[in-house]
Parts: sequence; C-alpha cells; structure tokens
Amino acid sequence: MRNGSAEPEKTWREKYNETVEKEAVLKNRLDQLNQESRKWEEKYFETMEEEYAQKSLSNDPEIEDITKKLDKIQEGKKTYVKIRLTEAEKSMAEAGIAETVKLSEKMTVEAIDILENFLQEMVVDNGLPSLKGVRYDPSFINLYGGKDTVALYNWGDETMYIGEMLSDPDAYKQHRLLAERSYKKQRNEYEPTWRSTIDSLEKEIPEEDDSGRKKYLIKNRNDVLSGLISQRRLVAEDAKDAIIHEYGHHVHNKASSESNIFGSKELKSRKFAGSYEWGGVHEGKVTAAQVSDYATESPLEAFAESFTAYVKGEDIPESLKSVVEGAIEKTGGKLKQPVVKVPDSGIIKSKIANEEISVTKIQNLGKINTKVLEKEFGKIQTDDIIVTNERIDHIKERHPEDYDLFEKYGRESVSDPDLIIKDIKNKGTVFMIKKLPETNLNVVVRVVLETDDSKLKNSVMTFYRIRERNLKKLIEKNGMLYKKE
Repeated sequence: MRNGSAEPEKTWREKYNETVEKEAVLKNRLDQLNQESRKWEEKYFETMEEEYAQKSLSNDPEIEDITKKLDKIQEGKKTYVKIRLTEAEKSMAEAGIAETVKLSEKMTVEAIDILENFLQEMVVDNGLPSLKGVRYDPSFINLYGGKDTVALYNWGDETMYIGEMLSDPDAYKQHRLLAERSYKKQRNEYEPTWRSTIDSLEKEIPEEDDSGRKKYLIKNRNDVLSGLISQRRLVAEDAKDAIIHEYGHHVHNKASSESNIFGSKELKSRKFAGSYEWGGVHEGKVTAAQVSDYATESPLEAFAESFTAYVKGEDIPESLKSVVEGAIEKTGGKLKQPVVKVPDSGIIKSKIANEEISVTKIQNLGKINTKVLEKEFGKIQTDDIIVTNERIDHIKERHPEDYDLFEKYGRESVSDPDLIIKDIKNKGTVFMIKKLPETNLNVVVRVVLETDDSKLKNSVMTFYRIRERNLKKLIEKNGMLYKKE
C-alpha cells in the first residue's frame, strides 16, 4: 500500500525485464562456479591430490540449483514471447508494415523487438513501402541462405522471411565478428598476389591494340582491384543490420520497373538471362567494393549494402548514394541519412589503376609531445596522431572487451600519457601508458621518424589493457622514455 492505495500492477514488459535481469545474475553466478570448478579440476590432474578433487565437486549442489532455476525461467519466458508475438503480429498489420505477418513462438522477445522497431521506423515513420509479408520460415532460409542467415527478401512475393538466427542476436553478432576476422586474414594473404597481378595488367593494357582483348584485360584488372579495395565482407555488424539489408532489397524492388532495375545506369549493370550482373568493364564493381566485398557480388547486392551503410550513416560513394536516395524518393519515402560525427576525419587516397579510390577513413586523436620522443628517436616529423578505421576494426576484433575504454580514454592516453616505453623490437614504436585506478591502458604508437615518408602521420597500431605485473616486465625489458611527474 502507498498513501492508502494499492500499487499499480506491473505490465508484462516490466515483469519480463525483471526476469531477464534475474536470469543474467544467475548466469553470471553459474559461469563463476563453473570456472572455479574447472580450476580445481585442473589442479587435481596436475597434482592428483584428493583435496582438489573435493573442491572441484564442492560447487555441484549450487550449480544444479541454479540450472534448475534457469530452466524454470526459460519456461516462464515462453509466456512473454506469446504475448509479444500476438501484440507484434497485430500491430504490424494494423500499422500497414505488411499485409500478412506470421511470426513464431520459437522467436525471442528481443528478436521481435528488433524486427518490428526497424520496420516501424522505415514504413510508418519514414513513409517507405510496406511489405506483402513478414514470415518466420527457417526452412526457406536454410534452403536459400543457410543457417547463419538472419533474413531473406524474396523479390517475387515481396516477403521478408525470418530465420532462427534472429532469435539469438548475440550469437549472430559474434558470428559476424569471427567472419570478418577470417575475411581480413584471407584478404591480407591474397593482397600481394592481387597487387602483382594489377601491376602486370597495368603494363599489358596500354600495349594491347586489339580492342576486344583490351576490354577483357581491363575487366580482369577491375575484378582484381575490387578485391584489393574491399575492406570488409559485409556492412552488417549485427542482426538489425541484416534486416536493414534485406529491406533495402524491397526498396530497390519497389523503385524498379518490370523491364529494368532502378539505377541501372549509375550501378553500371546489365540484364542477362533474367538476372542483373556487372556491365561494361566492371567499373561498377570497383565502386561497389568501396562499400563491402559482398556489394561486389551483383548490382542488386551493391544497392542493398549501400542502403544498409546509408541507414547507418556511413560514407558511401556519391554515385551509390544518389541511387539510394533516388529510390527512397521514388517510393515516397522521407528517410534522410543520419549524421555520424567523426571528429577531424579525412580520407587517405590510394591511387591504383589510374583511379583514386577512398579506402581508409582516419580519425585525428590530437597532438603528442614530440619533445620527449625526439630525445630517443631524433626529429619527429609531426605532432599529429591518428587512428584508421582498419586499426579500430583490429582493436574491436582482437580486444573487444577493451574498445569502450579506447573510445573513452584513447585521446587522453596519447596526448597526456603517464608513461612512455620504447618498443625495442619495432622501429619507431612506443607504448603510451595511461594508469587508471583499477587497470592500465596501453596504446601502441608508431611515430613518424625523419627517415619516413613526410606524408605519414603518427598512428595508433593497437590498444589493450595491461596488468601491473606485465607493465613492470614491459618496462624492465624495453626501458622507460618518460614518466609523468
């Protein structure tokens, strides 16, 4: 009772959120117990002492109890899924998001939220075209996309099909992270061969007199160049991005005519055997590569990837941006690209095959104290320090748990470090250390020496947390250049 009146009954969403919080606490405790048990089990196998065997089993009663509680929570969550599912199917149809909506109790509340909230934003808030259908159909997804596919759009029936992967957004995000890591590793392995091939073709093309053969060589060069330019496999980083991509196909479909796709000229596509592929000497493919590797698959994927990047507020080539905005306008939409503020950002231009292609976005992190460094390295050509998107991706992939700290303390760590340590293994490289109450931050920086190219900037190579004992070892092994008083 409060002031003589009963407390209002909690909504199902409030109850669900409480359940999720309770589940998170129990899962965290279960992880702690399992880690502790494994530690004692490993100790037992090392020593074969019975004491450690008993310790490894001591957590079993609590583990069993928590497991039962989690099973009960999972059963209870099914009730909330039914409520959310019924609510979403009704509201999406009434709002005109789709003519028919058929979801599944196998989905999660979070998955339904992602799906409805995005489509609500596109169709209702921004006036973009509604779908004929939204349908949960893992069989369709597995047949045409594969088990790791979140959703697929069918141009024929204008329906977005949803797969099982949407029900586990965290798993899909981790899948994308690992897939990008694998892609970049493979790309780096191929890069020397690609560059060599391009060099050979660049020498051969001007000397070729036969126009047909020359066109063939240019097309081959552009195919290889596309692989070299691409910096990522997909624009999508999470499940929502995957939904954006598939909805992008719908926008393109509705903007297109029966005879040709919208933006065919700008995309430099051609229609062949009922499908759309790159026309000419594949110059459209080179442009698409600036968005993603998957965008080079076809003009259709180039649009969907560009639409995804546009909605996320990313820079994309002007020709592709104009096609996306043209399709939005033609379908009656009022969507505008969100402004993503990147302080003092710029573009490093890579001149390959007589075309300037923007390949690397940079962020200026401010200034470093060159006087301290010049005592060790001699003249440092600039006090500017930058980080490229490629290095940011590296930090996200190799040290994902540290990236938030880099965003928060990265600038301060390089402009006002507590310690600077020389990296004796790598030329012109230092460790800039920022000490926090509970940990230390290590920014690895390559400085621009007098013998380096004058166009270069001091650059962040990587970033991660470093324990105090490891920091001491680093100092002992390399030597300290600076300590803040």
